[in-house]
Amino acid sequence: MHNVELTIVICNFNKKAFLQGCLDSIFASTLNSDFFSVIVVDNASTDGSVDMIKTEYTNRVRLISMPKNTGGAGGFSQGIEAAMQTQTDFIALLDNDILLDSSTLLTLLNYLKDKPDVGVVGAKICVMDKPNTLQELGSFIDWKSFNVSTPLKGYLDTEKLPEIVECDYVPACCFITKRAVVEKVGSFDKRHFIYWDDMDWCTRVKAAGFAVHAMRDARVLHKMGAVNTSNTFSNYYFERNRILYFIKHSSLETFNRFCRKFVSQLQQQCFFAHRKGLSNNVISTLLGMIDIVAGQLFEQTKHILEKQDVEPLAALKVEEHDSVCVILCDDVLTNKRVINAILHSSTLLVYVVAHGPSDIQVDDERLRFLDQKPQSTALTVRIVPHIIEAKLSASNKGEFAIDGFLNLCQVDSLAELQRDYSNYQQFFGSILRPVFERQLLNAYERYHAERWA
Repeated sequence: MHNVELTIVICNFNKKAFLQGCLDSIFASTLNSDFFSVIVVDNASTDGSVDMIKTEYTNRVRLISMPKNTGGAGGFSQGIEAAMQTQTDFIALLDNDILLDSSTLLTLLNYLKDKPDVGVVGAKICVMDKPNTLQELGSFIDWKSFNVSTPLKGYLDTEKLPEIVECDYVPACCFITKRAVVEKVGSFDKRHFIYWDDMDWCTRVKAAGFAVHAMRDARVLHKMGAVNTSNTFSNYYFERNRILYFIKHSSLETFNRFCRKFVSQLQQQCFFAHRKGLSNNVISTLLGMIDIVAGQLFEQTKHILEKQDVEPLAALKVEEHDSVCVILCDDVLTNKRVINAILHSSTLLVYVVAHGPSDIQVDDERLRFLDQKPQSTALTVRIVPHIIEAKLSASNKGEFAIDGFLNLCQVDSLAELQRDYSNYQQFFGSILRPVFERQLLNAYERYHAERWA
């Protein structure tokens, strides 16, 4: 393959049709084809992806066929290493299930050339099925909740968005970096398999002194390929690698805080998962924690479980009503998640009552915004920050309380639920919490002593 200015790396696993769309959008780009090359790393696909590349993109795509599925982390790592064996100055990473606007690659590349202090620049990512809705535009690591924060997720794609977002990470869905950056920080960590690999890599980029930016004026549409609602794939790898990330990038003091937060969240998840009949999600989280403690990383298919077929909002019995009245809380992200869940689970008209500014940025013709509860027999749902801390009065009798985790309870039964949780919390705190926190600290100490080479 001849030396070019930009090498584009795509990781593929059984997404033949999406991959073809992605490749076609690359070759329709305003970027001159003489200045870029394309590498597709195929993770042992069985859907004809390899034959399609060989047949339809001969001499235009370099194919690297992996003998087994190495995940996004392994595929991108392999592609980056291959790109670095050439004289390329820039490397782009793309998911296989995106479509690029024609100017996106050139816009990102020109921006990076003009910014010596910027190590990586990512595109604005919009939802493929809702092109006017943001999936991501610059994201952050929240060191209070010890999780990711995507503050612009769900916003409408308008010129009101910031032109540039200086952020903690941009996803490998679509970004461009410099050869000098890879020479300094290395490639992706294959042990992640999938999830938190791009967060980890961008954190290393920032630690090396480079900035990470996202651009409003460079757009891709994304299909959200890895999410699977039938099993715990996403939950297992996200939670396992979340622990791995904070093991790698935290001081001991900070990791102690992470342990307390993580185990507290696990405590709540166990209680409500059992109550809702959705135990496999939390079992997968526990298995991910056990694998971290044991140093078992990469792919772990045996710990991916089937999800129970339970509708989380079934208790609302929306089919018995002609409309829903949703009373918002003060947290925008919680409001957005609950309203989206209600819209997804029913076809009813939804009245939204806000006692202050509302910026939920949900685009649906069924929504009606009011400043007070309507005088009707509508089902009333009151959003609260968390159901175990909710304080509602007798005047709310007959209503439902719901939080951002879709934990749901009729207000009449709320005091009983909170008493049950208090009793459970005492048991968990005296027996399970010390064990889980000690095991996580053991993993942290072993990693920093051995680096799990």
